[in-house]
Formats: sequence, structure tokens, C-alpha cells
Amino acid sequence: MWRETLRKAWVSEVPADKADVFFFVGRGEPIVDTAGVVELDCDDSYWGLPDKVRAIARWSIAHGYDYMLKCDDDVLVLPEMLLTSGYDRQPYTGRINRTPTDDRPYAVPIGFCYWLSRQCMELIKDEPTPTKHNDDELWVAGILHKHGIHVTDDRRYRLHTGEFLTPSKRRPLRPIRPCVAYNMNVAHGEFAWCVYLESGAINQVPIEVKLHEYELMRQHYKNSGTS
Repeated sequence: MWRETLRKAWVSEVPADKADVFFFVGRGEPIVDTAGVVELDCDDSYWGLPDKVRAIARWSIAHGYDYMLKCDDDVLVLPEMLLTSGYDRQPYTGRINRTPTDDRPYAVPIGFCYWLSRQCMELIKDEPTPTKHNDDELWVAGILHKHGIHVTDDRRYRLHTGEFLTPSKRRPLRPIRPCVAYNMNVAHGEFAWCVYLESGAINQVPIEVKLHEYELMRQHYKNSGTS
């Protein structure tokens, strides 16, 4: 359902002479919806995210791409603005989510959308994946840091969140958020939003709720004049 929703929402608007869009899937159930779908020999579970990102990088290199956008399947983008955002002037671009610390002297972008140049893809394609976490953006940032490459911060990518279902002073591990327009005001120049309905990303929000929230977003940004 996500793939068909994305095709209708924005994939069909991507200029064919500027970018290609593929849906990557790993090992798992047989694929019925095959349009634009690429099957990779990688772990397709939530815990296998670094393995999947590495496999996508390998595929992108093998097929001659100079840049890849790692874009989650619950993301709404405005293709023309995204593709003229200047990502191709930097090797590594995303929205910084975690700033450097004493223990981790490099920034980490939020994982729903980040760009990697061919140089960056080459650097991660043969690296071992982490054994103690599944944080692909942390894994990528750490590898690139070793080679002196750091993420260029672009604030035009943003999480779309709803309100907590049950208010709490302490943030629960996996809050389910209903379809409430909570931070949907559009800042100037924004072009990518993620339907972030739960922390922990364990996918406990029913797909119907996510799709409904996605449609609310699409209509909101369309009516706001930004798309």
C-alpha cells in the first residue's frame, strides 16, 4: 500500500531526466507489486537497516549512480525542490539530529532522508555492519567521519509528528500518535517530511492510520502552495 500511495503522491512527479526512483526490498516474501521494485540480497527487517543501506549503496555503484538518496517509505517530498536543493554540491547531506559529543565527535543526520555521493557509497560498501545496534545513520556517519567527511546540515527536511495519544511527562517508548495536525505549518523552502507516528519505529501504528495521516499531509502541503 505504501508504494502505491507514494507513486500517486509524488513519485510520478519526479522528472525522468533528473532522477530515478526505486523501491528496494530485501529477502522476504515474494514480491507481487514489481513496478520500480529492486530485490536485494540483504536483511529487510528493521534490525537489518545498515545491511540494507549497504546493499543499496552497492547496487547504486554497480548501476553508475553518482548520488543516492536514502529515503524511507513514509516520506513525502516535493521532487522539483528536492532535486534543486544543492545536495550535489556536497558529498553527504541531511538534517542534523544529533550534534557532536565528547564520546561521538561527529554529527548524525536524521535517518528518513540523507544523501550520499559515490565517494561516500564507496566508503561504506564493504564496511562491516554493527552488531549492537541497527542505527544506519549513526553507522554511516561514523564511517564517513573516519575519512574526514561530515554531514552538511539542511533544515528543509522535517519530521511530521502528531500529538501523543496519552499525555505523559515522560515520553513513552513507542507512543502511538493519532491523525492530528500538530506541526504541519510549512516553513519557507521545506520540501521533505516524514510521517513520524511513533518513536522506536516498531511499526505498531496500523497501516491505515499512517496512510490517512500521509494523505492529510499531502493535502495540507498541496493547499499551502508549496507543492
